[in-house]
Amino acid sequence: MEKKQKYVKKQSEEYDYRQIAILGKTFFDAAQKCNDPKIECVGWSHHLIVPIITNMTFACELFLKSILKYNNIEIRKHCLVELFEKLPKEFKEEIIGLENEEIFYRNLTYISDFFEKWRYLYEYYPFSAKYDFLQNFSNSLLNVIEKL
Repeated sequence: MEKKQKYVKKQSEEYDYRQIAILGKTFFDAAQKCNDPKIECVGWSHHLIVPIITNMTFACELFLKSILKYNNIEIRKHCLVELFEKLPKEFKEEIIGLENEEIFYRNLTYISDFFEKWRYLYEYYPFSAKYDFLQNFSNSLLNVIEKL
């Protein structure tokens, strides 16, 4: 008797940038839902800060991968700064906007591995969430995605 595979993984050339973007938007929406203004906590005291940061960071990864796929660029990385570096110049400029480029890259480098770090937060001493940057970055990526 032949054993059936439970999950069949697509080849990267079969990925659709729209599906990647839609999946990214679900994680973005989950982060926004966790950050409902009716919850009267902010920062580290917010009891949902870990899923907020984790979901928002993963949304950023998927948004970047969607833009890369749209531009037919290979997408085998997870590090946000490495993905961002692969973007065509016009996309980078739109995402950075009026922000100081040096500060932007410093912040992006800092949050680049947040998806892993925030999932396993118990392994680390407390560190800054760079929440404002992360939120602005995810919103900028979403704006680009919505134009595609």
